[in-house]
Amino acid sequence: MAAKKKKHRKEKKVLVFDENSRREYLLGFHKRKNERRKKAMEELTKQEKERRKELKQEGLMETETSQLHTSPLEKQNETFDKMTEKTTPKHQQKSHKKFRRRRGTSSKKSDHHQNGPSGKNNKRKKVHSHHKSKHFKKS
Repeated sequence: MAAKKKKHRKEKKVLVFDENSRREYLLGFHKRKNERRKKAMEELTKQEKERRKELKQEGLMETETSQLHTSPLEKQNETFDKMTEKTTPKHQQKSHKKFRRRRGTSSKKSDHHQNGPSGKNNKRKKVHSHHKSKHFKKS
């Protein structure tokens, strides 16, 4: 029995590959990825065309185009304004909007950075001179 085990250890398993298919598999990742991307883009354009066709039939194409021309930030601002109108009292709405507009202008923070921080750390440091002081003169 010991002799049979040695035979199995010495035998090597050999896998046979079709060289062309192996090469195609190893080198074709980029190609297959581009093919998948192209298919997905074609499918998206097809779906978009169908959606536009349906909207056109319903007569809603005009409203959709006006919505497309507004930027995402404008939409976000509009929704924010709507939310503030619902949550804040009427007398505070105008002041709140003024605050939002004024925010982009020069603020105290920019002045603070220009003049330096105030407080304990604002003291001037003494400049050290490298010559001997008057107290230790030789006589």
